[in-house]
Amino acid sequence: MSQSVLLVERNDGVATLTLNRPEQMNALSMELRRLLADELEALRHDEEIGAVILTGAGRAFCAGLDLKNDLRKRRGVATLRTRRRCFAGCASRSSGR
Repeated sequence: MSQSVLLVERNDGVATLTLNRPEQMNALSMELRRLLADELEALRHDEEIGAVILTGAGRAFCAGLDLKNDLRKRRGVATLRTRRRCFAGCASRSSGR
């Protein structure tokens, strides 16, 4: 069984999300972006979570988008929708919307 590219821990009102692709310096693959967006959306509606910590496994937090992997899979199709969805929830929650 392979380990997830996103690890989630909940403890005392704090959720810790760990990007778990250390060999790729935690570059954001399509799978990781999808999981991160889904988890952030779920946490946005979780009344027991008051803070989210985003961290990376290994020696790097995040190298950015995994363009090599994405280009192979999607051949240049834009992924803005996933990024917007991922961070819109964070912004609206932190501003009280």
